[in-house]
Amino acid sequence: MANIAYNPKFWTHDESGGLANGYLLFTYEPGTSTKKATYSDKALTTPNTNPIVLDSRGEADVFLDGSYKFVLAIDTADDPPSGGDTVWTVDNYEGAASDAVIVSIVNNVASLGTGSIDGEMAIDKATGNLYTWDDGNSKWRVMPGNYYTTANLPSFATYTAEVGTVVFDTTTSKQQYSDGTQWVTIKGTSILQVQVFS
Repeated sequence: MANIAYNPKFWTHDESGGLANGYLLFTYEPGTSTKKATYSDKALTTPNTNPIVLDSRGEADVFLDGSYKFVLAIDTADDPPSGGDTVWTVDNYEGAASDAVIVSIVNNVASLGTGSIDGEMAIDKATGNLYTWDDGNSKWRVMPGNYYTTANLPSFATYTAEVGTVVFDTTTSKQQYSDGTQWVTIKGTSILQVQVFS
């Protein structure tokens, strides 16, 4: 059985689409600011520095051991990074099955293009929304928690949204969930309190 070639290194762009030369990748336990080691080898024997300093091509050898929170930053003054130092944050990331992590920053959803490998991540700079490439369907997968106006809810013809994926509709201020073919508004529940006097 043949395997497709993939980029064997973590790589990412800067905010202008150029090489993220010297940018810093902080890695933490999911949902926390507790540092968690990544490794420079597949056997997980040689830990990377934390933060990882990306080389002149915006690359690094990054092998993962479970789930992580990634924070890409431009300065080490704060740990974890804060304010304008943070380029993006991705939580609960488990990595691609190919051992490669590819992250692109795009100006908007229209410039997503197509992915390279299953699990590749793309972040929409305009909204901060995260997408992963679904190689089996040749579509970008909508991630839970993304937010859209009603008019811009992702089309099921263009995107993969697994049944139960919940996103936020900023036009109606309500959550929408995927039933596999369309977006359905999650109805609110009102509780009527009845007081009985004796």
